[in-house]
Amino acid sequence: MTVHDKDILRVRHILDAIDMIDRHLGGVSEEKFVADELLTNLVAMKITVIGEALAALSGDFRVAHPDLPYRDAKDMRNYVVHEYFDVSYHVLWKAYRDDLPKLRDELSSLV
Repeated sequence: MTVHDKDILRVRHILDAIDMIDRHLGGVSEEKFVADELLTNLVAMKITVIGEALAALSGDFRVAHPDLPYRDAKDMRNYVVHEYFDVSYHVLWKAYRDDLPKLRDELSSLV
């Protein structure tokens, strides 16, 4: 598998994670999300996958697509993984509402 193929696979993992979040949160209010441990855990896990996949993209990919939120995604992933006891579900909701749609739009054209 070439570097390019691995990058495309990782982009697909990111898009699949965003799609799964959308499938489960479509029509759900922030209040319902915060109160539902299955939904909060789903989003936390998928945010982790997204951060890990973005961090694993090749240097060539990063040079070709410099505007993607590599650092922010990795920081969020690290926060969810290492500070799991202190994660604000409102912050996860904000990422879902504000950040993931932009990331999906930026990556969708690449696959």
